[in-house]
Amino acid sequence: KKIILYTGSLNKVFGIIDLIDAFKTIDSSAYELWICGSGDGQTYVEEQAKKNHNIIYYGYVDKARAIELQQQATVLINPRKNDGEYTKYSFPSKTLEYLVTGKPVIMYKLSGIPNEYDNYLYYVDNDSMDALKRKIIEVCSNSIDDLILSGLRARKWVLKEKNNIIQAKKIVHMLNSNK
Repeated sequence: KKIILYTGSLNKVFGIIDLIDAFKTIDSSAYELWICGSGDGQTYVEEQAKKNHNIIYYGYVDKARAIELQQQATVLINPRKNDGEYTKYSFPSKTLEYLVTGKPVIMYKLSGIPNEYDNYLYYVDNDSMDALKRKIIEVCSNSIDDLILSGLRARKWVLKEKNNIIQAKKIVHMLNSNK
C-alpha cells in the first residue's frame, strides 16, 4: 500500500476537503489516505471515510499515536494552499514536524517558506486538484529506496540546520545586530 497521511487541523480553510476530493480521483486500490485530527471539515472526512474503503479516519489522536502513524506512512501531506495574505508570513510548524520523521513531505510552496527548504519538500505544481493528485502519484511512484533516502536526507538537514541551538543563535545574532 501507498499510504498518504495527514495529521492536523481538519479546518476547511487548510485544504482537507481538496485533499480528499483529489485523492478520490486516484484510480488505484494501492493508495490509502489516512487522516487524523478534528475541525470544521470533520463531518466531510467522516462521511468520505464511510463511503471510500481507502480513506481511513483515525479521529483526533495524541502525539504518540500520530508519530506511530507517520512512521507507517509512505508520504506525509499538508494540503494548505498558498492563498490568503497570511501565507506570506506563515511557516506551518507541521513542516518541521513532518520533515523530522524521515518521510517525504508533499505540500504547497507557501510564500512564508524560505527557499532553503525547496530541496527537501515535494511541492504541488499549482492549486488544482489534478496537480495535487499528480504530485501524490509522482512521489509515491518512486522506489522505496528513493523515498527512504529522500526522507532521511531531509531529516538529517532539519536536525542539523534547524535545531533549537542553531535557531537560538540566529535570534541572538539578530538581536545583537539591531543594537
